[in-house]
Amino acid sequence: MLQNYLVTALRALNRNRVFAAINILGLAIGMAACILLLLFVSYETSYDQWLPDHARAYQVQSKSKGSPDSQLSAFIVGRTLAKDFPQIERQAYVAQGEPVIIQNGEAATELVLTADPALLEILRFPMLRGNRATALDTVDSLVLTAEAAARRFPGIDPIGQTLTIVSRGKQKAYRVTAIMADLPANSHFKAGSGVATSFRVGTEKCSRITSSLPCARLTATAFLPP
Repeated sequence: MLQNYLVTALRALNRNRVFAAINILGLAIGMAACILLLLFVSYETSYDQWLPDHARAYQVQSKSKGSPDSQLSAFIVGRTLAKDFPQIERQAYVAQGEPVIIQNGEAATELVLTADPALLEILRFPMLRGNRATALDTVDSLVLTAEAAARRFPGIDPIGQTLTIVSRGKQKAYRVTAIMADLPANSHFKAGSGVATSFRVGTEKCSRITSSLPCARLTATAFLPP
């Protein structure tokens, strides 16, 4: 029975080849567009879903009257929230930049996150080597991504090695304390070469300022229990 139906359908298509081709092509295009749309929506809604406890991490964004929304906030924002809302377990300041990194006399700009030590407890990036709890404990700590570690220190142990970072005209040597996995594309954070500690110096000065650009360029991240 099914064979007869199939033979009949094929004969009908053969008699109306142009009409059949238009319908089959339209059906194929429609199905392809639907699949692409589903894949796009699936990808867009998967951002940061790979992070453990991602639903408990929040990014604080500032909104000013008469100006567009911003992903930036002042130092004082995180401290005030932590003081007024005891539900907040941890808060960290994060900034993103492309400083000059010097290694063996060669300089190049690369994307680097600078953050409070608590960042690695809030956003639990996969750690390949090193201790998450102490990786950013000192002001000269640097956590490299796996790609950056392999590129900068091929064939040698990157832990304990140093890189010089130039920011705002000042040079500072950072010591590699841990290696983290490369972040996937569906991540709001772009770690670039890695994460460096930088906010223990000058925090008090910035905490008293609400509109200074260097301080307002920081992003506060809060970690709340369910």
